[in-house]
Amino acid sequence: MISYGQFATFYDELMSDVPYDKWVAFILSQLQKNNTSQGTYVDLGCGTGSATISLAQHFEQTVGVDLSIEMLTIAQEKATMSNQHIQWIESDMVEMTFAEKSVDCISILCDSLNYVTDIVDVKTTIQNCYSALKPGGLLVFDVHTIEKIMTLFSDFSENYFGENFCYIWNSFVLAEGEVEHELTFFVENEIGLYQRFDELHHQKTFSKDIYQMLLEEIGFEKIDIIDNSTISGDENNMRCFYLCWK
Repeated sequence: MISYGQFATFYDELMSDVPYDKWVAFILSQLQKNNTSQGTYVDLGCGTGSATISLAQHFEQTVGVDLSIEMLTIAQEKATMSNQHIQWIESDMVEMTFAEKSVDCISILCDSLNYVTDIVDVKTTIQNCYSALKPGGLLVFDVHTIEKIMTLFSDFSENYFGENFCYIWNSFVLAEGEVEHELTFFVENEIGLYQRFDELHHQKTFSKDIYQMLLEEIGFEKIDIIDNSTISGDENNMRCFYLCWK
């Protein structure tokens, strides 16, 4: 997997349009609807902790996991400001394991699972989640649809100008469901000069049939696949949520 480096500094500004509040409200409604215990919550690929911190208010114990120490540093600062006690762990989600039947809810949000590009590693990640969940526990994750990769990200290019930085974002489709994002940042330093740095992000998604097959093979009792437009009202986002009950 690839970790966010310098990108972490600007992540929240660039993700300001992500409907975290609607995602959180939806997850909570599903937990309550299914009478799921709200003891321990784990957020894999938690980033700067926006969703983690919101959901932590409803659990007795919360753990946020991310590969980027820069992301986790910002997440810790935000949690402190919100008076939330959250355990932050720097780790690749593929390698992260917890005690069996110890967790009530696990989330992998904001297409973080798409950074796991090997199907074997995807299955390992989901298998580890299944093992950690208590009976009746919930794994919820969202992924890009293949249509989104093949249309929205095909020859995609975007420029952004912030207060003290700007970036150029170019995306290139490599194969069906697979894309590379080239990000070039120009960041103003303390003497008014701009420093350039580059990041390359690789994502891959799979069909609904493949995700469903993996989830069934692993043993999830109930699997609901819900389009993001149903949750957030954004019909152009082309993102699917998977609700997986043990």
